[in-house]
Amino acid sequence: VGLPGEGIRMLEGIVAEHPDSATAYRDLARLYSSWEFRHDKAIRVARRAYELDPNHPPNSVSNADLHWRLGDYENSELWLNNIARLVPNPEEALIYRGWAFINQRDFESAREEFDRSKSRSGLYWHGAVYLANIDTAEGRPNDAIERLKEYPIEPLTKESAPNPFYALATIKAYQALGEQEKAQALIDELISSIEANPTVTYHDSAIHDASLYALSGQAEAAISILEEWVNRGGATSLLQQDIRHGLSRLADDPRYESILQTVNDRLSEQKANLARWEASGEMPPIPGEVANPK
Repeated sequence: VGLPGEGIRMLEGIVAEHPDSATAYRDLARLYSSWEFRHDKAIRVARRAYELDPNHPPNSVSNADLHWRLGDYENSELWLNNIARLVPNPEEALIYRGWAFINQRDFESAREEFDRSKSRSGLYWHGAVYLANIDTAEGRPNDAIERLKEYPIEPLTKESAPNPFYALATIKAYQALGEQEKAQALIDELISSIEANPTVTYHDSAIHDASLYALSGQAEAAISILEEWVNRGGATSLLQQDIRHGLSRLADDPRYESILQTVNDRLSEQKANLARWEASGEMPPIPGEVANPK
């Protein structure tokens, strides 16, 4: 029995004994999503956390993040805008509105919100990395490098990386600029860290690790990591987001196509579960103030 499983059972017990604990519901949602890949179960309990404490922004953050992981960007956008209404700091509100625009794929408006904000929170840097990927995808890798130069920590190992996808964004920008030596040096250093610390994992680490091998031309290693992950039940919308990882080089491999199809099927099934639970009354709908703000 692994520690995540023990943690889930412990939190399920806490929720049963203390059904008014919003924090317990929110923590349980995180484990359902991160370790069981059951974003539908997570959303059901996260929604309960919001019901219990609707004015506490982390409860809306949890719901926004879980809908994002499920690939339900429309509802994630609703929750993000709700957070922007709740947070007391207007600089943070700009960041949440920027993320809402990212959900809409309105990247120009997202850039404007991020550029207006003076916040340099973790969520800001996650957005900056995302927008750097957009810069490269739109043919402006120099803009991506400039955006990434602000990043406060060089993520050269799993232990030091608050956002490992910074590394992928940097590598792809270097490759687009034709600076293969810089890109490969970063790939080699990160792969060395992976191989030296195989037990170090974090949310979406399989996709990050497989991306590094794919960007280095080691397709077999990348596929092996993804197959092991999907066999453990892996499912997250991140696999659908070509712009954020380095797996597009596997696009013509039928094994990768099969992995992606399996993940998409799992996410579709979970979305159907949410719709069924709402229709049957097993789970309340998204609250009116979130779905239809004044």
